[in-house]
Amino acid sequence: MFSRNEAKLKDLSKELKAQGVKDVDYFNCDLASIQSIRRASNEFYSKFDTIDVLINNAGGIIPEKRFSAEDYEYTFAMNHLGHFYLTNLLKPALAKSEAPRVISVSSVAHQMGNLNFKDLARRNKGYSGFKVYADAKLCNIYFSKELARRWSDINVQAHCLHPGVVKTGFASEYKGLMGLLVKLGAAFMISAEKGADTSIFLASTDKLDQYENGSYFIKRKVKSPTKLAQSKAKASQLWEYSLELLHKVGVQVNEFS
Repeated sequence: MFSRNEAKLKDLSKELKAQGVKDVDYFNCDLASIQSIRRASNEFYSKFDTIDVLINNAGGIIPEKRFSAEDYEYTFAMNHLGHFYLTNLLKPALAKSEAPRVISVSSVAHQMGNLNFKDLARRNKGYSGFKVYADAKLCNIYFSKELARRWSDINVQAHCLHPGVVKTGFASEYKGLMGLLVKLGAAFMISAEKGADTSIFLASTDKLDQYENGSYFIKRKVKSPTKLAQSKAKASQLWEYSLELLHKVGVQVNEFS
């Protein structure tokens, strides 16, 4: 497990072991920090050399604009760039699996997304918490599709999904009218257990190869994302753009394929 909240990692580790899970390992990792991701990756490789399934699951709507440790817009950095970097660092471990899988948690909010690559990492032209979240969830879909295309050399299965509107304290930082709407909508949200169902299905089913690689799922079923989300050109552009951003903060991206 990779998470920025070490206290929760410790508590969850104890809970899992109490339920009979013998081997639980966790790594403190802030997905909005390139340095933290690199350190967590190194710690992982000090213990393991193989990954069968990687589930990328981070999301959040940030009411006010803030920036990551590398001075990129926080929502984009956490929801996409962090996953992009971590997944690339873990490619050698995934390559050692007989049937590697990368599952990324997106959202139906991608329907409101439309990437402006001239301002995607900074948001200098105004800020909307929901808009940057929608753009980030669109990035998750592009990432899965491009991963499926670029990593055919290791036969990776890369898929993404909408988990549902899950009651996990999501968007709880909002105040005022938006905060009130979030609280009122809580009664209609699903449990974390139900929200995890499709992720678990994609991580564990032995029939994953019957689906087109790079698919988008809702409630265990393949669904079509927006026409924009299906753009191969945009998916490729996002990949190259992400490499450029990492290069600017000192990452040796020539090792990434």
